[in-house]
Amino acid sequence: MKIVIANNVFFPYQRGGAEVVVRRLARDWQKAGHEVVIVALCPDKQSRQVEALTSDDNFKTVFWPSSYYRLASMSWLRRLLWHLPDCFGTRLTKKWIEFLKDFKPDLVIANNLTGLGYSLHFCCWKLGIKSVQIIHDLQYLEPSGLISLGQEKKLSSPIAITYHSWLVWLC
Repeated sequence: MKIVIANNVFFPYQRGGAEVVVRRLARDWQKAGHEVVIVALCPDKQSRQVEALTSDDNFKTVFWPSSYYRLASMSWLRRLLWHLPDCFGTRLTKKWIEFLKDFKPDLVIANNLTGLGYSLHFCCWKLGIKSVQIIHDLQYLEPSGLISLGQEKKLSSPIAITYHSWLVWLC
């Protein structure tokens, strides 16, 4: 079976637990005899797509350049504008279609899609490829993916409800 695992961040740029889960899944599926490719983002200083074999593992990782890694240094308005292509399902749609047609996976496992485009599931549907979504945090309820103790009411604000409803419709 050919499997694509999509996660916006991956080794050597990893930050948190989702990347650890992605690596374990890839390693286990590869040990079971499946062909695994991970698609992730790399800092946009790298001006072109990069393909690499992940150290200590033999699965291929395809990195697409993105300004995702600079979001924290952007103003709130630039961050909002940066997120719009994800929310409207336009970010990397053509790139996904091209990649999926070329690799011809049997299954796509999506994890954190911010920056990779929420249109991935639409692309899979259009090409007749099965896809699943693994939810790791609150990213689909709150754009930052973070809610501090005592801030839970943010999730029921009109903006949060609109954001969540839009993503449910897209994904």
